[in-house]
Amino acid sequence: MKSNATSPGSLSGIRILDMATVLAAPLGATLCADHGAEVVKLELPDGSDALRALQPVKDGVPLWWKIANRGKRGITLDVRQPRGREVFLEMLPSFDVLVENFRTGTMDRWGLDIETLHRVNPRLIVVRLSGANAVDLAALSTRLKSQVKGASLDDHRSWTARLQTMANATVVVGIGVLVLVFVATILSVVFATRGAMAGNRDVVSVLHFVGAEDGYIAREFQRHFLLLGLKGGLAGAIAAALVFVLLGFLIAPSMTTPETDQVSALFGRFAVGPIGYLGVVGIALLIAVMTAITSRLTVYRYLADAE
Repeated sequence: MKSNATSPGSLSGIRILDMATVLAAPLGATLCADHGAEVVKLELPDGSDALRALQPVKDGVPLWWKIANRGKRGITLDVRQPRGREVFLEMLPSFDVLVENFRTGTMDRWGLDIETLHRVNPRLIVVRLSGANAVDLAALSTRLKSQVKGASLDDHRSWTARLQTMANATVVVGIGVLVLVFVATILSVVFATRGAMAGNRDVVSVLHFVGAEDGYIAREFQRHFLLLGLKGGLAGAIAAALVFVLLGFLIAPSMTTPETDQVSALFGRFAVGPIGYLGVVGIALLIAVMTAITSRLTVYRYLADAE
């Protein structure tokens, strides 16, 4: 970033320290730089400014970042740390304006409340931009239309609402597909168990013929198929968990790109945490229970036919 401090303009001689992130507040400081102010961009070292991850990117540089921060000099300083805060307060008297848009109370938690700032630099003008929810956009749009002929206010809410609707629709479709797969799995287990029981029909008939109680026969088959279902279900759960872990290692390097950040903002990040693994185990247990119940009901149906 290049300074415009030597360019003539109505704000020549004014020094601005820009701590803001994303677009609105940094762009305001940029406009001041366009009019001759010397603007210094201060960033935290963790790269928390989301504008650096926004497409499009050319030669490794996000173009929106260049637009919103043109004409500025840049420094990196962690004001959250004691030494960084000390350096920040030492340099503050050389500035006329401070621009920031952190969440309310953030600067106070860092020990940079308004009283501290003015104690170090009594003439400092602090510009804080609040979120859109703090502004009555409808009233502002009405005033703008009444005072400026043909003007309109574009707050991007309709655009973001359409994006959110598309994302929600995709999520709903995904959940629907997941439910269909789950139902198909349960039906497959039920019919597979009934097929396996068909080969044991003669065994059920013989046990019934020699005088075994119906409950005893049903319990024995239920126990057998419950253990069989647990073995199969847990084997599948372990295999699924290993696949999730392997995929996590394989895709982790690609999850830091701007493209994935944008997808994550709409749909969330793909991550299988403890709840996900517990869900896999739960499905394995459900398969075992369905297998046991199906076998028990099938035995009673065979015994009813034998009467």
